[in-house]
Amino acid sequence: MQYKEKLARFFVKFVGYFLIPVLVMQGVAVFERINAYGLTTPRTVSLVLIIISVLFIVGALAIPKHLNKVALASGIIVLVVTITPFNVIDMPISSQTKILKTVLSDNGMLQDGVVVPNENVSEEDVKRIISAYNYLKYDAQNGPDFIPDSDKSLEEIFGFKQSIKESESNSIYCDFGSKSSVDISGYTRMIEATYDDYVITAEYNNKSYEIDLKQVAKHLYSQYGTEKYDLDVYVVDENTGLYFTNFSFDIEDGEFSHGYFNGYVLFKD
Repeated sequence: MQYKEKLARFFVKFVGYFLIPVLVMQGVAVFERINAYGLTTPRTVSLVLIIISVLFIVGALAIPKHLNKVALASGIIVLVVTITPFNVIDMPISSQTKILKTVLSDNGMLQDGVVVPNENVSEEDVKRIISAYNYLKYDAQNGPDFIPDSDKSLEEIFGFKQSIKESESNSIYCDFGSKSSVDISGYTRMIEATYDDYVITAEYNNKSYEIDLKQVAKHLYSQYGTEKYDLDVYVVDENTGLYFTNFSFDIEDGEFSHGYFNGYVLFKD
């Protein structure tokens, strides 16, 4: 407010009003998501930033002489969400764990602290279960204690697969690999694969081979759901196979994205 230029004075006087509809829309979006699927770290941070933004708008428009108090209040909020039990890491974990337990219990899937598979679950509850479980396992890397065997697939744990239709509202993370020895008898050559944008290339016998990983991803997803870690050699055709220590990808809006591949192409002759 020390500046006297017209543009600076205009900014101080009116931009706070312009931000109000933006914050209202952002607030509605965040609250809708929290109401449906609970807190996550990004949602919690968004919520905190909305609150701090509202404080500064009110401070700038209504009580400009007290902006130092607004800054102090914002600092206190930052301390609360970083060094107290209400921090942006632990609070979402608690929220997602509570949601997962509640939905499982409502569907008779949590008995004596053990998850019991049930394929007869509503579509909305399936989304909530998978959303909470995936957040705890992958984003927070803090899988719930009542699901100790996290290497199992979703179908093995809960009794249902994640439908690709759910990608309309959620990003689906898939992870496959071979973490134990596999039978490669019949193959005579193994070449490290070069990966780029869902296409694997390999040179063998002066020939260049290309393998469309999107087709591989679709087949794995349709057969196993979102994860499996004891895969055998994936048969591409009668002379070619794939061995991968890790193949992970996201499904967003029905499309495969953010893929990562580490493995080898196997040839029979």
